[in-house]
Amino acid sequence: MSFVTFGEIMLRLTPSLHAEKLQSTAEFNVNFAGSESNVASALAVLGNQVSFVTKLPDNALGINCIQSLNKYGIQTNNIVQGGDRIGTYFIEIGTSIRPSSVIYDRKYSAFSEISANEFDWDAIFKNKKCYLFQE
Repeated sequence: MSFVTFGEIMLRLTPSLHAEKLQSTAEFNVNFAGSESNVASALAVLGNQVSFVTKLPDNALGINCIQSLNKYGIQTNNIVQGGDRIGTYFIEIGTSIRPSSVIYDRKYSAFSEISANEFDWDAIFKNKKCYLFQE
């Protein structure tokens, strides 16, 4: 099957040591993630054709992010490059009875500053069916 996903993918920073707290870590592991990109990755790993649509800055972090999607076989030709920064989140993995916690830093991200006509939606959805899921 063929899928199109749209959403913000962010830089994910996790303390390098297992269960270390954000307030005391000196080193972070770096990944890219976000709800829609996680779904895209899962669909691609299951053998589906997947295109991810988003906006990322045209810099080394944006390029690294695109390369991370490509590693899963996700098509990235509909990603618009522009803006100054990628949204970031810091996640502290919980342990025992301490829950995980997240700090988001998304203000002024490239995705948050998308304008109405930046994407060619007719081309993106050509030969695709659109399903809207509502609660």
